[in-house]
Amino acid sequence: MDTATKNGRPYLNLNSGSVRKEDMAREIAARDGVENGLVCVFSSLEACNSFKVVYGDGQPEIRNAMRKCLCLCRQQPLS
Repeated sequence: MDTATKNGRPYLNLNSGSVRKEDMAREIAARDGVENGLVCVFSSLEACNSFKVVYGDGQPEIRNAMRKCLCLCRQQPLS
């Protein structure tokens, strides 16, 4: 968020995975007349592979698990 604020650009929290970030960034760049530099920063929760600790008999084990990760995408102008 600091990067967007320092550059006077929007920081947008995307609640839907169906939003195409590239298309949205193009619309913002066109609307604001951005030709170079930072267009915007997107924030979204996305599914990702991670790990979890499983407790059972004996020592704890580490296993693969799907988690939600916070992803920050810096959008630059596209040519």
